[in-house]
Amino acid sequence: MTKSPVRENRPPGSVRGAPGNRRPYRDHRSSDRKLSKKQSRVTPAAAQSRTCSSNTALLVLNATIVMLTSHELFGFMSPALAVRIIEYTHDNNKELYRSALGAVAEARKLRAAFLERTPRATRHAGMASVLSRPRLELIAANVLREWLMKQQTAMLADFLDAIAIPHKDGAVDDLPATVDDEKLRVAVEGLLNKYPAEEIAVYLNAFYTMNDVHWPNLESMLKTDPRLQFGG
Repeated sequence: MTKSPVRENRPPGSVRGAPGNRRPYRDHRSSDRKLSKKQSRVTPAAAQSRTCSSNTALLVLNATIVMLTSHELFGFMSPALAVRIIEYTHDNNKELYRSALGAVAEARKLRAAFLERTPRATRHAGMASVLSRPRLELIAANVLREWLMKQQTAMLADFLDAIAIPHKDGAVDDLPATVDDEKLRVAVEGLLNKYPAEEIAVYLNAFYTMNDVHWPNLESMLKTDPRLQFGG
């Protein structure tokens, strides 16, 4: 794989690679929820209070799991954009393309050589579809990262410049824990005035999920701004 201009496997705006499709909320065990007899004796009022608290916790939990990971981005973006991203990989990073092709072939229980013989348009449309599967999160993240860092460098630079974060070709060593609401709003507006909205949505979702630092105001924009929604 060709190394990025800054550091190999660095996601846009961070030192680290994609954290993978981690879902810590799936780690709860039923044994942790057992109640003793004493704990089970509660009044109706207490039971209602516990139910309300439980529902609130579920609402909070649901709010934290809607951000899109890399394979989910392939599922939500338009097929045309997904194919363009794969086309870019094919033309500019043969090693990464072969890795993606091999992963797709394995997921479909086919030989990579068979996929290579299929028409390019058909092959890439099929790859885009398969890259939306959870088990292909890592390779989907690598393909997205390559496209963002190499093909969308100007967009990354414009965003980081607007919020005054030093960078090199769209990658930074450290992100601040928070960013000013107005700076972020102006930065996103600037992108929307210059680049296709769908590509911006892909970048900002990847920026959020690939980094360890998560800005609540960016999460809120991604959830509520209709211009940053897929299929809008």
